[in-house]
Amino acid sequence: MVKACVVERWNLPEIGYEQNEKGNVTKIYCKLCKQVYADQYEITVHGAVVNQMRKWVDGTGVIKKFNAIKHLESSGQHRTAVLQLGEAANTQDGSPGPSKNTVPINRRQIKEILNEEQKQQLIKKFQVVHFMAANTLSFRLYPTVCQFLSNKETFDINLGLGYRNDKAASEILQYLSQAILEKDITEPLNTRSRLYFSILFDGCSSAKKPNDKKEVFVIKTCQGGVPTFDVLSIEDLEDIDAAGFKAALNKSVQKAGFTFIRQQREIGLGGDATATNKAVHRLEREDLGDHVVMVSCPSHKVEMAIHQAFDSSAASKEANELMTMVYGLFKSSSLRWRLFKRTAAFLGMPHLRFKPCFNLSGSSWVGHQITAIETFLFNLPTLIEFCSDQLSSPHNNIMKKDKARLEGVMRKCTSLKSIIMLAVKHDVLNMVKPCSLALKDVNLLMPCTITAVQAFMSSITCLMENLQNDGGKALNDSSAFQFLHTNVLPNIQESEDSSTYSFHSHKLSECTGGLDATLQAVSEELRTVAHELVESLTSRLQNLTKDPIFVNAAMVLDVASYGAMSVQEIRKAYSVVEERFHQPLTNNKCIFGRVETEIRTIQSHRMLFLKQSSNEVAWQQLFRLKKKLQISNALQIVEICMVLPFTNAKVEHIFSSFTKKQRSERLNNKSELALLRICGKDSGYEKQDYSHAVNLFLTAFPDGKTRKKTRRLEGYDMARKKSKLNQDDQPALPVVNIKDVSTGDISSEAWTSDSDNEKDV
Repeated sequence: MVKACVVERWNLPEIGYEQNEKGNVTKIYCKLCKQVYADQYEITVHGAVVNQMRKWVDGTGVIKKFNAIKHLESSGQHRTAVLQLGEAANTQDGSPGPSKNTVPINRRQIKEILNEEQKQQLIKKFQVVHFMAANTLSFRLYPTVCQFLSNKETFDINLGLGYRNDKAASEILQYLSQAILEKDITEPLNTRSRLYFSILFDGCSSAKKPNDKKEVFVIKTCQGGVPTFDVLSIEDLEDIDAAGFKAALNKSVQKAGFTFIRQQREIGLGGDATATNKAVHRLEREDLGDHVVMVSCPSHKVEMAIHQAFDSSAASKEANELMTMVYGLFKSSSLRWRLFKRTAAFLGMPHLRFKPCFNLSGSSWVGHQITAIETFLFNLPTLIEFCSDQLSSPHNNIMKKDKARLEGVMRKCTSLKSIIMLAVKHDVLNMVKPCSLALKDVNLLMPCTITAVQAFMSSITCLMENLQNDGGKALNDSSAFQFLHTNVLPNIQESEDSSTYSFHSHKLSECTGGLDATLQAVSEELRTVAHELVESLTSRLQNLTKDPIFVNAAMVLDVASYGAMSVQEIRKAYSVVEERFHQPLTNNKCIFGRVETEIRTIQSHRMLFLKQSSNEVAWQQLFRLKKKLQISNALQIVEICMVLPFTNAKVEHIFSSFTKKQRSERLNNKSELALLRICGKDSGYEKQDYSHAVNLFLTAFPDGKTRKKTRRLEGYDMARKKSKLNQDDQPALPVVNIKDVSTGDISSEAWTSDSDNEKDV
């Protein structure tokens, strides 16, 4: 029997075939003849009945390439079918049919027509790969998914037989990534539909080599009044110093294929809060100019300040060690967790899975830490009962080896000071949470963002003053320490002789001096934490709260407040930004004398038509009406404000979409970059235009070099070597979808060829 892949390799797109469940071809037929003669019982050519023609309509079981080629090259019936298809197409739209001397379409053009069907199959494969990448599915499942979709009993989607292995999926993914880069980054910046950009970067490690440091570079631009973030590249660092970072940055920008001068368009850099980034900023300013802004991510700064502050407290360290010990106790053994759940069910108490409190970082660190503390204190009564039962049971041989470990957990869990310290830490982190969310979720730099940072610093300063003045009595403030007064102190019971205390009826072991003395000791620890936190935040966040560039940029972007401000006040904010970025604005032909007039136009249009709109919606409308309102000069300054790298949280979000499952695949940089770029896009596969990606797939190598010949649509040809030599483009032939033949949506020129084309054949 002949396999379907063998018929595909014949490279005869006019020949169709039928196959059984095992992939064996049962019949072959001519697609064009079947379309013309399918409804005819007899085929007549020049008055004679040709019964032999029925086998190329109904299908023949003689599956030989020689017979198929003979039919296509020497059969008059096949040539007549081509003529009839062309005549029917022309007659349907009212144009005169071809004369008897009209030369029909040659085999090369028929091949292009039928290749269009294969291109549609290829587009469907691009959709499948895009869907799998966006939903974090392994490409090892790609052949199975293709087989499932093409099964006649399920979806019956015609995917063809070529490019249906995991190697093809990986290659398709890289071409899709390259198309996204060119369409969303390179082309808009080269054509000046977007003028300015900033580069954000963050470090990561390889799943294959955890000590192998890499940098993810993300470019921030403004698309129609909306800040957009796109992954530029992933680069290996040759040296972990400023020179290594700068070389990786230059290499990343060079790969994007920009045709303009970076000095005229780049606004700033954004990275995490490390000393190396400051040196990178210094090198970047030497190359591009003094206007380049460097911002270390404020979310990282807040995180580092909180870590540094609580590490200065011995009680806080003990509480963290307790949570880490308990998490490791159940994480490393499913048996202990099953026994814990059994204890909770026996007591009739709910339980939650313990959360890790160590090695947490990123823009969501505060929320994760709050959740970990809440979970621990919620499970604490059940945990104490579990440890007590396992230690007191005389028949417990399974947990006998964990006796010393359980005794240590039991001793630390019954420490009153640790319980109160965790509750106080929870309340302090709740003060940080609004500031953390403001720095995490905002895309536009608004005055409210700077206000949230300043309000957080004021609340911490006020807490420090209260602790210095009132000592332990400061913890009696239920508004500041709500969790302590709601979930902890009401559940602490004192014995009749005031010698012991219990938590949820479980006796606490360490209560030296009573509850008041413990509260006083915790307040002293908290005062040290608050003092360290205020100093650290003041030194780390003063650039964001006091830098005139960011303060005035926030005023520029707050278009909702334009109605309450005079034109002179608004112009003053624009002037500060204009002075800092005077050189890039001049290079991009910004007319400064028209800015004030355009500000008046923006203010008037905002008050008349966009009064109820948010800042984001208002700027989108204004960018859409840029030419009609003639406000392009003012919007250049607004675009600079939008692309300022005031936070690095978006880079963290993009990289967090790269799940552990994908990281365990041992992918190279190109595959990691493609997955990051696709996972970072908001638009799904159903809205993606794959035409450019398919053209790249057919005409270029993954490294960008042009192919000598167009890639074969039917799949890999292992005997053919890939050539990296360039070849002049051949004149394009008319491409016609074979489905359009029956509807008549085709011109006569597409079905005729000149003598030159005949000679090519």
